[in-house]
This record gives sequence, structure tokens and C-alpha cells, in this order.
Amino acid sequence: MKNLFLFLLPFLVLACINKQNLEYIGTVDSTAPTLSVSKIYASTPSASGFTVHWTAATDTDTNLQYRVYYSTSDTITTVADAQNNGTPAGSYTAGITSQAVTGLTDGQTYYYTVVVKDSKGNKTVYTKSSQKTGTDSTAPVVAAPSVTASSPSSTGFTVNWTPASDDATGGDSLQYQVYTSTTNNITTVTDAKTNGVPHGGYRPGETSLAVTGLNDNTTYYYTVSVKDAADNEAIYTTGNQKTGTDSTAPTVGTPGLTAGSVSATGLTVNWTAAADDATGSSNLEYLVYISTSDNISTVADAEANGTAVGSYASGITSQAITGLSNNTTYYYTVVVKDAAGNKSIYTKNSQTTANDTIVPTVGTPALTSSSVTQTGLTVNWTAASDTVYAANTLQYQVCYSTAGFTNDVTTAKTKTCTGYETNMTTKALTGLTAGTTYYYTVLVKDGSGNESVYTQTSKTTDGIMVSAFDSAAGADDSVFAVAVQSDGKVIIGGSFLNYRGTAINRIARINTDGTLDTSFTVGTGFDNAVYELLIQSDGKILVGGYFTTYNGTTVNYLTRLNADGTRDTSFNSGTAANNTVTALYQLSSGKILIGGAFTTYNGTSKPGIARLYSDGTLDTAFNNGGSGTGGTNIDVNDIEVLTDGSILIGGTFTSYNGTSVNRIAKLSSEGAPDSAFTTGIGTGFNDIVYDISLLSNGNIVVVGDFTSYKGTASQRIAFINASTGALETAFTSGADNTIVSAAVQSDGKIVIGGVFTNYKGTARNRIARINTDGTLDTSFDPGTGADANVLCVRIGADGKITAGGLFTYFNASLKSGVVKLWN
Repeated sequence: MKNLFLFLLPFLVLACINKQNLEYIGTVDSTAPTLSVSKIYASTPSASGFTVHWTAATDTDTNLQYRVYYSTSDTITTVADAQNNGTPAGSYTAGITSQAVTGLTDGQTYYYTVVVKDSKGNKTVYTKSSQKTGTDSTAPVVAAPSVTASSPSSTGFTVNWTPASDDATGGDSLQYQVYTSTTNNITTVTDAKTNGVPHGGYRPGETSLAVTGLNDNTTYYYTVSVKDAADNEAIYTTGNQKTGTDSTAPTVGTPGLTAGSVSATGLTVNWTAAADDATGSSNLEYLVYISTSDNISTVADAEANGTAVGSYASGITSQAITGLSNNTTYYYTVVVKDAAGNKSIYTKNSQTTANDTIVPTVGTPALTSSSVTQTGLTVNWTAASDTVYAANTLQYQVCYSTAGFTNDVTTAKTKTCTGYETNMTTKALTGLTAGTTYYYTVLVKDGSGNESVYTQTSKTTDGIMVSAFDSAAGADDSVFAVAVQSDGKVIIGGSFLNYRGTAINRIARINTDGTLDTSFTVGTGFDNAVYELLIQSDGKILVGGYFTTYNGTTVNYLTRLNADGTRDTSFNSGTAANNTVTALYQLSSGKILIGGAFTTYNGTSKPGIARLYSDGTLDTAFNNGGSGTGGTNIDVNDIEVLTDGSILIGGTFTSYNGTSVNRIAKLSSEGAPDSAFTTGIGTGFNDIVYDISLLSNGNIVVVGDFTSYKGTASQRIAFINASTGALETAFTSGADNTIVSAAVQSDGKIVIGGVFTNYKGTARNRIARINTDGTLDTSFDPGTGADANVLCVRIGADGKITAGGLFTYFNASLKSGVVKLWN
């Protein structure tokens, strides 16, 4: 029994506690304290601090506590912001309405606020304000318009004012005091304090105060004094208002309305001040209305039909009106109202704006073009000016045609025009036709509709060539190799000794505009031809060819350059190859495959192909013990690696490791021949293979000087199964002469270059693009093409095609040795 009691004891106690607390369920306090006045202010600023003041909050919980937060940034608007971003001045304290903030930096503006919380932790934040530390002797600056009165009654009226500003105290912390007097003797701070009756006490951040307890039918003068945290004070201008019920509208002044400063876009309305039996003349408020129709004769009509110019303002007798239309009649009037809201209207008048007939002056220099592509270009011009309208209000449109036209506004508008747009100096034209000359001009129009025309000019859109890449007088001899960097710059290698008039031996880097990149330092360059280039993943450049020195240093047929063109001394190739290197491939491991006419590398027998470590030393494990390529010629012209790591080689060789493989072979990743592929290729190719490229379906495209594969006619190009060696697509009427190079685009189409002048019966001088099924892509039209052999084609990251070769002209344009084409 005792054990049972002990077991039940916790539950009995819990039940008892819950029963006792039932009366509190539903009475949890989640309401934050209420601020009757949310604005706070500072006083007694010094070099190291100031005192913050506030009005006590209210809450059902009487134990309210307050804490001041401050920050040098305006980031303490909410409770969370204050707690996260602010610095607390002391701790939460009950019953206080001010707090000294000390330890601050002299001359620094601080934002400050107050958080109030009840005993349940509910919190409210006051409206933040700001204060600058340091000695302050400058009074606030009174804003204009100054003070006005409204809502007059038999016992008072409301005084309104525009907030002042201060160099040290934040606007919300400036305090205002209203004074009244039955005599006009409160025009200075001293006079107001001596002669005036204060109302309401100094209040932070207010802009109006209801003044009560006044005598009926009495004229009162009123003003406002504003003071900052350092007690520097300034006084607003004095107004006057008569108490009592006021139903009498102001009396408009005479003479009435006149217009001045009339221009094509505006005018100034002038009037004589009105008078009122209750509101002082300086406190009467005026509002101008305009209309292009005669429908603003009464207050109601003006408010219903007119366009208000600005808002009611006191103490004014003129108003400038802008943004009007040229040579247009405007009706104008003025409504005047007193503090009680009684309104009168001046007799309307009318004025016609000036007739602007002066056309804008076009800017100089006039028209240029940029960003030229096959289908568009951008027209640029200098902004025009006008004698009446601001430059940023002028409108422009481009008008263009494929034929020249008379350079006048009327004729230009009959052409294709882009439509007027405001404040512009450039316009892109799209949807144009490739290789077409466009004549264009720009029309400019001012707000009066006057138009001018810029001097017409013309520009030809890009055809097959990228016009921005200007290789006009480029290489002075053959370009055998091209490599395109990721930034669009192009490295070329060959037998040239000069590029665009600058001596540079057999290798150069070209900027995206076709100019020579002089930051690529090659010194004396190579002593003989460069045949192959490969940009490594680290940006360094492998170079193969028939050379034996680079910039005076022995580098037999192979070297590596840094990205700036200097020789990479970490690439230690020793005696290197003993003959030409014509093929390069970097493996994912960083190792390098090389192919060519060599028989040894660093003195070790490696006919036709070898694998190197990344530092240029020989990897002897590759085809260890094999005899490599053989035949009358052992040259390897190209190397391609499949996704499974196996290696394809093509060239002039007729055997590999003693086995007959006519001009193409497949090797394992370690250089052993693939017997299945060897069997599959049968008699192979009957003549030279120059290039092998991977297709997206895993097969390969092979190009060269052959006319048959495995005994089947295939004119210089064949699609072959990379696994079995089977012929997938034969080209019985392919190219009429040698294809030297091929490059596969991202869409699977293949660009070919070589010696041919015809492809499948269609004229194509030395460059063409073929579809994935081997047919000619007629959308790629190189015009007259190259005037001599194209020896290398490459696709850049931007999809553009770069071709190098023996040519001097491309499509009848001077493009010596290298050209960049649209794809």
C-alpha cells in the first residue's frame, strides 16, 4: 500500500497544482506596452554623450522597465534591430523617462531609441531619432513655407508648420513651442518668450498644435519656436488669425491675373495678394489651375476640370508652370483659401505658349556602329541639343534600308524605323540579313515636334566572316596549326615570319580583334615550322613541329610554353624526338601522347608514337617492347582518345607492332594493338589519314587523302564504328581533293578544311560544313571560300570557327593565313 501511495504521489501533486492554476488559464499577458507619445528627444549634448528623454508608456502591468539603445548606423528601428544592432546604455530600469548616454565619440552622429517592456517580457520600441555629439551653438534652420492656421473656431485654431532641420539634432528630436499674442510683438525668440503665451509645452517632432482657450472674435498673432538638444532656438515667421466662426471667403486682389515669361513649354502666372477678414494675408494659401478648355471659371469648375500646379502654398503671388505644349492656348486661374477653408477664385485668363519652330541640333561626332554580327548591329550617336527643350527630353529613332536614300526627315520616315524613344544615344538593330550593307540614320525630335536628321552612314553585317576579327594583312606564310584559348584569343603556328607587319617567327597569339598580342613574348621564336599546338588544362601550350630551337634554346621538335609565351623550363624533354612531331594529346592523368615521324625519344626507340610524363620525360611503360608504327612512312598525323581510354591513331603508317594496319590503328591505353579493331578495319585506307574526330554517337569521322576504306569507295571522308572498325557511312562522292582537318561542333555538324574545291557536287573552296548524315550543310556558305589550302580548323568555346592555312584571301577579303567565321 505504501508503495502504491509513493507511486501515485507525483500525480496527486500535479493534479493539485493544475487545479490551483485553473483560474489563470486564458489570462496570459501577450500585449506589449502602449506608447501615448512614441517620439523621443535628446538634451545636453556634449563631446562624450547626451541625455535621452521620452514619455512614459502605459500598460495593465504597472512595472514597466526602459532601456536606451544607440548605434552609429540607422539600424535600430524595431525591437529586434535595436537588440541585435544597438548598444544598450545601462540595463532595464523601471519608472524612468530619461537616461544619460555616455562614453561616446566626439563629433559622431548617433541614432538612439528606447525599448519598454512589461514584466511578462512584452516589448515596444519608441521612434528612433539621432543626435551628434560635441559642442553645438548653431540654431535649427526653419523650413519654408513657414506657419499657417487652420480650423478656426470661437475659442481657437490649429497652428501648422513645416519641420525644421539641424546640423546636430535629428529632425524627430527637435522640439517645438507655439506662442500667441493679441499684439504683433512675438517676431523673435526673446519677444515670443517675453510677450507671447506658450501653448502645449515643447514637443518633439510635432508639426501642428491645436490652440484653445482663446477669446472669440479676436485677432491673434502666432508663431513657433524650435529648439535643438543644445537648447539653441530659432523662430518661425509670425502669422495672424481671427477667432470665431468664419464663413467669408477671401477677397481676391486687384489687378488680377497676368502671365509672364512665356515660352514654348511654359509660363509664369502672377497675381495680387488677396485679403481676408480673419486670416492674415501672409497666411492665405494659393493654388494655380490650368486647362486647355475654357472650363475653370468657378472654384468647383477649377477643381473638377483644371490641372492643379503643385499644391496650396501660403504667401506667394506667382507660380511658374512648366511642361506645356508648344503653340497651345491655356486658360489659367488661382484659387485662394483662408484658414477656415473658405475659397475664392480669381478671374480666369488665357495665354498661348510660344510657337517653337527651331529644330534640334544634332550631336557631333555623329553616327557610328558597333557589335556587328551576321544578324544585327548597334547604332551609336552623340546626343542632340535644343534651344527650348532639355537634352534628356529629346526623342530619337533609327531609320534604315538596304539601299541608300536621300538624307532628309521625310525620306527617312519611309524606311524601316525603330520608333521614337526618349533620352538615348544607342540602339541595337536585330533581325538583319547576313552579309548585307545597311544604310542608316537617326531622327531626333523635340517636344514641339521639330525634327532633325543625322548624316546617313552605312555598315555591312557580317557574312560568313567575323568582321571584328581583322586578320587582313596577317601571316606572311602558311599557318599549319590553330589553338583557341577560352578567352577567345587565338594561337597560330606555321612557317610565317611576320604577322601584320611585325616580325614574329612561326608562332603568335592574336587578340579577339585580330591584332597581334604583344604580351605573348616569343623572342626569336622557332627556327623551323610549327605543325601542332595544344593548350593544356593549366593554360600552358604544347608545341610540336619540325623545329630544333626556340628563342635560341635547343628543343628538338617538341617544347612547352608558359601562357605568356616564354619557354617552360620545367618541361624536360632531354634530346626529345629525333624527327617531326605532328600530333599532341593530353590525357586526363596529365600525361601526354605525341605522334609524328620520329623513331626515337630521348634515345629510346619509339617509332611514330610515345607517351610522356607531364614534365616531358618518357613513360617507358607505354607499348613497352613494341615496334610502333612501320611501313615506308611511319608518320602519325593525329591522335584521338575514346571515352574508355583506348587510343586511335591515323597517318601514313601501314603497320603497328608488326601487324598490318593501313593508316589507322586502335590501341589500348598502354599502347597494345586492339586485335578486334585490327581485324575489323580489314585493308584499311588506301592513302593518308590526316585527322580523326569523335562524333557524339561514339563513332569517328576520318578525313585525309584516301579514296577508299576496306575496298569501299569513300572520297576523303568516312564515318567508322570506333569499336569494330566497321564502315558506318561511305562517301562515294565526297570531297574532290584532300581533306586535311575536321572539327565537330556541339550540334554534331562537322567543319572540314583542306585542298578540295567541291563537296558532293557543290562548289566549296577548301572549307565546308557537313551534316551528321554526311550531306552538305548548305546554310554554311563561305562564298568564294579560301584562295589556297585550309590546313587547320578549330571550334572555340563561343562556337565560332577559326581556320588557318596557306590562303591570302577568304571570300575575296584579305585574310592572310587565318580567319574567324560564324558557325
